[in-house]
Amino acid sequence: MTQDELKLLFKKEDQFPFYFEGIARIYERKHQPYSNPLPPIDFNEPFQQIPNKLYKYIDLNGGLSSITHGNIQFSDPLSFWKLEKLDDPTEFWFDKLYMDNDSLNQMNDIIVQEYPDYRQLHKIEIFLFILHNHVLNLTKRNKVLCLAKTYLNHELWKENSTGICIEYDTSLFVNNHLKFETDKYKLIGNPILYVDKLVKYPIRINDDRWLSNLIFVKNTIPFSREDEYRILFTELNYYPIQHIGRPKDRIKITGDMLLDKKTNPTIPLRPKFDLSFITKVYYKKTVQDESKLLAKLEKLNIPWKKL
Repeated sequence: MTQDELKLLFKKEDQFPFYFEGIARIYERKHQPYSNPLPPIDFNEPFQQIPNKLYKYIDLNGGLSSITHGNIQFSDPLSFWKLEKLDDPTEFWFDKLYMDNDSLNQMNDIIVQEYPDYRQLHKIEIFLFILHNHVLNLTKRNKVLCLAKTYLNHELWKENSTGICIEYDTSLFVNNHLKFETDKYKLIGNPILYVDKLVKYPIRINDDRWLSNLIFVKNTIPFSREDEYRILFTELNYYPIQHIGRPKDRIKITGDMLLDKKTNPTIPLRPKFDLSFITKVYYKKTVQDESKLLAKLEKLNIPWKKL
């Protein structure tokens, strides 16, 4: 949701009914659905179109650290738009979704079913509940790993000429050989859908298209050159209402995050894995320190190829 929309909703409670009655019609008139289907979020079939190998382009020091410690980094979604080199203000941001009366009614039915005494909730209360729950879920529960589909991506090599490209056997992810600190999580993998124009999707409690639109969709220009495959880590035992108990605290955190973008990203997750899942390391003659790289790869018996 845009900052102007949120300011309206936070500051002018009397306009809530009017706003939610018209918002869906406004966005339906503005945008057409994507011509391609959104990547599915399916816990039963969690890895869609995953190739046998995936690749991480990374600076030399970061790559050597990852290889030395046998880990790989899943990052907080909010860290993506803070990185200047990404230059994509839409990445993981909440103006790619909206709420309408259907969103509120669905959540109201769930709340009433679970807590019958809450039958007289005002729309603003339901709205804030959804906002806190989903915003805090998306930014605290989830972490993301971004990989490429080939080691021959000329654009990525241009950006990373002094670094390396690590090749992973994707059974590492499909068969879940990663060692996280928690055992209550799910991994979802999808190729990125590149589109000419991003659209907004309504939050639906029983439909994940809005979430897929937020996580697995990017602008064709300039990002299709990345040919990205993204893996999402979702912690299953994180509940924002329990972790941040006071409504006042949740409102402040959410308001700072959405209206002022003040929130700081959480620490990345770096699960460990067996180095046998690194099948090769690629580099170019422009690599920062070839001797240092080869000494490490020889010591760990990891194959390499100079391009």
